[in-house]
Amino acid sequence: MNNKTEQRGFLWLSIVLLAVLLILLLIPHKSKTVPIDESTSEAIAKLESQDSSYRHQRHRSYNRNRNSINQTKQFAYRDDELTQPNFDRNRTEQHIHTIDLNSADTLELQDLYGIGPYFARGIVKYRNLLGGYVSKEQLLEVYGMNDDRYQSIAQYITIDTTNIRKININTADYATLRRHPYIDAYQAKAIIKLRTMGVRFSTPADILKVSIIEPETVNKLTPYITFEDDTIHNGQDGPNA
Repeated sequence: MNNKTEQRGFLWLSIVLLAVLLILLLIPHKSKTVPIDESTSEAIAKLESQDSSYRHQRHRSYNRNRNSINQTKQFAYRDDELTQPNFDRNRTEQHIHTIDLNSADTLELQDLYGIGPYFARGIVKYRNLLGGYVSKEQLLEVYGMNDDRYQSIAQYITIDTTNIRKININTADYATLRRHPYIDAYQAKAIIKLRTMGVRFSTPADILKVSIIEPETVNKLTPYITFEDDTIHNGQDGPNA
């Protein structure tokens, strides 16, 4: 009996202790507030003020940078518009003298309205490949040149064909033939192959013996070829580069 009584007493004691623990856990604890002295309060207020000022300055800086970017974009668009040539502008305002297409350098070519450094270099480069211009219309073969730009400058151009560089089609090597814009790689090889077979070119019509060369190409080539054996071949760049 004593053992059962002790066991029953221990059980009840355990239940009471468990109930007390649960009550302690369920009762909310009040956090102890730490008193703040006057100096600490002033320091906190100062930090809050500085943080507010920093946020305000950052907001103003963001708006200023955004406005600056927008203004830069507007000026960029405006510059793009100014760089586009206006071919409808009154020509009487230009006062442009005529320019010889075969002797003008890149700076002189830029005197033509609508011709900037890019097109000036392209015109000179193509002139060197050709051996000189023989007609104004060849400008339309320059990369990027369109009819509007060409029409705007055609009246200010003259062409002196005195010093056109010519190729001796009976003696020129492959590199020289291939360099010319009107002769491609296959045509250059065909010309040389016929020459090795004993064919001699004496007239422009003889070039048609090369089966892959069309009459139109012969017409374009005629000002740039010669058939005389005593002609000195000049493989250098064109006149007045």
